[in-house]
Amino acid sequence: MRGRDWGCTIVVASPWRVIADGRTACSAEDDSQMFGRTDPFDALNEANSLLNGRSALAVDLDIVTADLRIEFGSGVQLDVFNMSSGYEAWIASFQDGGASLDLVATGGGSLSFTSNSLDPGPIKYGRPRPGVR
Repeated sequence: MRGRDWGCTIVVASPWRVIADGRTACSAEDDSQMFGRTDPFDALNEANSLLNGRSALAVDLDIVTADLRIEFGSGVQLDVFNMSSGYEAWIASFQDGGASLDLVATGGGSLSFTSNSLDPGPIKYGRPRPGVR
């Protein structure tokens, strides 16, 4: 959405990881692991410390799986994986004044868009199913 300053919030309900300094810095799988520490690892807190305050420089969306990669510069990126054939993996909500747009990664890799500034019904995008027109 070039040329506009959209605020964005992403809610993730699937596996994710943050890459920093050329390695996996944290992931959903790491949460509550001890890793030889005295306290369990807080993966969400670590991810927030690496990502908060950064602006996305590039977004890559896999059109087959709806996997999402957001690059923040300085080698920091967030990868979100759509692992289900039935459940929503993530929702990206964009706000600009009174306008809003939700982009939903649905099960099986399709995407659904909803907006309060477009036609009120959801607009579904995804791979065509064989034999369906």
